[in-house]
Amino acid sequence: MTCTLPFDRLGETVAEMHRSAQDKQTIETYGIDCGFVRSGILAVATREHEVADFGPDTPGFLDRDTVRGLVQSSTYLAGRLTTDESAIVDPAWLA
Repeated sequence: MTCTLPFDRLGETVAEMHRSAQDKQTIETYGIDCGFVRSGILAVATREHEVADFGPDTPGFLDRDTVRGLVQSSTYLAGRLTTDESAIVDPAWLA
C-alpha cells in the first residue's frame, strides 16, 4: 500500500499561512490601525459518527462540554479550535 500526500493542497495551505503572516507583518510595519484580531475557527461535530474525525486522542480535541462552554448549543458534540488560521479586520477603522 502506498500513501501519497495531497501536495497540491499542502502547497495551498503553506501559501495561505505565508500570506497570513505577511498580512500581519505589513500591518505592523506600516502601523495600519485596522483592528486586526486573530479570531480562530471552531469546527464542530454535530453527529456521533463525526466525532472520530476530530481525533479524540490528539491534542486540541474539544469534548462536548468544552465546546458547549465556548458556544451554547446542544447540537455540538465535539470540535477543534484553531486560532492561527484566520483573522479579521474592522473596515470602519480604515475610514
